[in-house]
Amino acid sequence: MKHGAIIVRFKYVSNNSSLPPEEKVVSYHIMNFKGNDVLGIHVQDDQKFSMCKQWGHGDERLVPIYREYENMVIRWGKEEVVKGNKRNNEDDDDDGYEFLY
Repeated sequence: MKHGAIIVRFKYVSNNSSLPPEEKVVSYHIMNFKGNDVLGIHVQDDQKFSMCKQWGHGDERLVPIYREYENMVIRWGKEEVVKGNKRNNEDDDDDGYEFLY
């Protein structure tokens, strides 16, 4: 982490599609991951950065940093998390919608 949090938002998060999504504080930080400057994602109560994304990409295009975050879905609302979980479970190629901006 080079510059601290640049975006902090309340969003709905699910790391297990069988559990209901929880509203948590999600912060986005500029960081270097595999030689690229990206936005690293930190979710409230996590001990480490869980995912990252390219600047301008929505949360439907998050890349997990660690294996245990492969099923994590972060969205503005509960309904979008449910749709995101459904997409992940069906291996759908649809990129969905942009929910960050």
